[in-house]
Formats: sequence, C-alpha cells, structure tokens
Amino acid sequence: MVKVEFAMDEMTVDAPEGAKMVDVAKQNGSSVPFGCANGVCGTCITKIVSGNENLSAPGPRESQTLEMFGADDGTHRLLCQCTVHGDVTLDNP
Repeated sequence: MVKVEFAMDEMTVDAPEGAKMVDVAKQNGSSVPFGCANGVCGTCITKIVSGNENLSAPGPRESQTLEMFGADDGTHRLLCQCTVHGDVTLDNP
C-alpha cells in the first residue's frame, strides 16, 4: 500500500500500488473534480506537491491537455490519467 495525501482535503489515504488516481480520489471522497475522465477536459488538473516520480509517466494525450491549459510545468497532472506507485501529496492547482 502507498500513502496518497490530498492536502486540499486534509486527508491521507492508503491505496494499492498501481491504482488509478481517479479511483483513489473518488473512493475516498476527495474534492478533486472529474469531467470526461479521458484526459481531454482538464477538469482534474492537480498540483503534485511531492512524489511526482511515484506516478505513471504522462502519455501524449495528458501532455497535450496540460500544455493546452498552461499546466505543463512538471508539477501538475491529470488525475484521471495516472496510476500511483509510491507515496504522493496532492493539492489544488
């Protein structure tokens, strides 16, 4: 199990390694909003405070969407597009 901290919700949860972040967020009542869940709408852009290296690498669609929203600075991710492989701390964009 890995620790996922949703700083915006003052909540830390355990998640199985390899879990989809969209599932972790929804199952634990996080305030992260989700729209299309396909990496296109940008609704779930979230700041990665620490542990970015513990998330799966962004694919082309996610990279394009982050760039379109000006969030391609290496500290933001679309939670609908990544899986968790180690401890991570998230916050509002």
